[in-house]
Amino acid sequence: MDLNKYLSIQKSSGKPPKFHPSLDLNITNDHCFGCHSRSGRISTNYIGWSEILTDELDSTTTNIKRLDERVFEIKNADVHYKAGMDCIDCHIALELMGDGSLYSHKEEQIKIRCEDCHSEQIKFLHYNELDYETHKILRLRNNVLHDSIFIALGNSKLAYSNSLKFKNNKIFLITKNTKRNLELRQPSKKCKLPAHRNLSCQSCHTSWVTYCTDCHTYYDKNKEGFDLLGNKITRGSWNEEAGNFHTNYPALGVVKNKDGVEKITTFIPGMILKISSGKGSQFNFKRIYAPIFSHTITKKSRICESCHQNPLALGFGKGVFDYKKIDRTIKIYFKPYNQINPLDMLPVDAWIGYNKKSLEFLSTRKNISPLSPAIQKKVLTVGVCLLCHRGSSNVMQKALFDFDSTIKKISSRCLLPEF
Repeated sequence: MDLNKYLSIQKSSGKPPKFHPSLDLNITNDHCFGCHSRSGRISTNYIGWSEILTDELDSTTTNIKRLDERVFEIKNADVHYKAGMDCIDCHIALELMGDGSLYSHKEEQIKIRCEDCHSEQIKFLHYNELDYETHKILRLRNNVLHDSIFIALGNSKLAYSNSLKFKNNKIFLITKNTKRNLELRQPSKKCKLPAHRNLSCQSCHTSWVTYCTDCHTYYDKNKEGFDLLGNKITRGSWNEEAGNFHTNYPALGVVKNKDGVEKITTFIPGMILKISSGKGSQFNFKRIYAPIFSHTITKKSRICESCHQNPLALGFGKGVFDYKKIDRTIKIYFKPYNQINPLDMLPVDAWIGYNKKSLEFLSTRKNISPLSPAIQKKVLTVGVCLLCHRGSSNVMQKALFDFDSTIKKISSRCLLPEF
């Protein structure tokens, strides 16, 4: 049920609803919104809503206030939302309802990939190759076409149940609810360059993520709460106090899959907090980031400088790099915008420290880490080159194919950073 509808019923009666929302295939984005509009804020991000802290709303603002009292400002929506795609146009039933396996984290259950639709060689499955559940869904939707083909999910026998249309050597995906015909575009040639082969699609095509670095959650044993499982009023409740939000490009980190292959992808603060038992002044401090697919994809990729000259992208927190010439080298200094946390002497929004060897502040996942010192140095070296050379220049384009060879052939006028 949509969160607004749920809260409206609860607010008018003082009690939770006594009925269950409908169970059918008429699934709209509202069905997803109730659960996925908090924490990672996937549903709100997708439609271009960014949460802010304010109570000042008037007719001149473009802000939106929900029934749960949260306020959002309008930002750039996901390119797929703008095209008329709903959540179910990408996410299949086995992702939502489970596939019979137990996973430590929800993203491990995700089957879909950007490359399924955006590729030079899209893989297909014929109707008679589909799994039982997809067959069932197609029949319930009165979409039984025995001679039809469907887009396969990677190398699996699973498929997107959207109908397809072929015209003038182009492939069109037909959306489930809006029935729009959307051309499946191939990725740009720039996406295949050797220098960026380990980057996930969202590393370059995420337009913004939400940063929250000082939210606070505590338990009040005297406050009245509601037990959703027991369906009763309880004494004692968890309380959440929102901190300051801001939006920016995501931080980048590394995910290693089961085969040991590493991929650079997007991250946001997962937990930057103190945890105490309530006894005395003892507490544990945690600074860990979490992976995020923000669902704010844009057709145009971010520019070179937004990674190679951006401390936030490297995990150091919001700030600027200061470049100073020392003899025949460039020294890079980091100036953070945010205050320093006295518990670990890092900026409050940082993942790791600048120019520090230790990577002890890691992630909510065991197979994840910040960018290594070696990768950091390579990224920062490119950032120094970009001080003089545009990203579109010949020398920078050559570096995208073979960075090591290009850096060995630099002019005597070029200065490299000293680490």
